[in-house]
Order: sequence, then structure tokens, then C-alpha cells
Amino acid sequence: MVVIQENSFSNNHLVKKLFFLLYTQIIDLQTRKLNLITYLAQIKDEILFDKLENYILKRVIEHNPDLKPFTVEELVNRIEKSELDFKNRNVKNQEDLERISANW
Repeated sequence: MVVIQENSFSNNHLVKKLFFLLYTQIIDLQTRKLNLITYLAQIKDEILFDKLENYILKRVIEHNPDLKPFTVEELVNRIEKSELDFKNRNVKNQEDLERISANW
């Protein structure tokens, strides 16, 4: 498994190393994901990070047109309902969830 661990190099150097690791070697998808996570965690350039984030969000929206963000009112309503459910003990424990999900 190849994992990028660079701390003091520029983003340009990290991009070149990432490109080399991802496209010149045969590595599995899991390792590629770990490399990408490592690269993203080391980005110090907020403009670059914003561009990457916007690109990803745009792709998610394009592939899931029915998704829409919650409004503040919807979020508050969900929080209030969850708090009420918890107060009334209308909750499921880990065992219940495992039993329910076993039938999916």
C-alpha cells in the first residue's frame, strides 16, 4: 500500500507526486482514496481547496438532481423532533439497528 506522507512541500509537488502514484503504478481503489484524503488534508491553499470542494459538490448535484439542502427551518424542525423523540424514549439502540439492518 502506498500512502502519501508529505508535510512541507508545495501543493504543486504534492500534485505531481499524487499523479505519479495514481497513474504510473497499479494500486487499488482503497489506496488511491487514502492518498487523496492525505493530499486533501495537507492543502493549505484555501482557494485551491474551495475549487476542489465546489467541483465535488457540483458533481454530486449533477448526479443527484433530486437532492436539495435543508432550509434552516427544516433543520430546526428535525432537531426539535429528535429532541422530543429522545425525551420520550422513542429511540433504538445499536442491537435494534443491527437487527433491522440485517434484513435490508
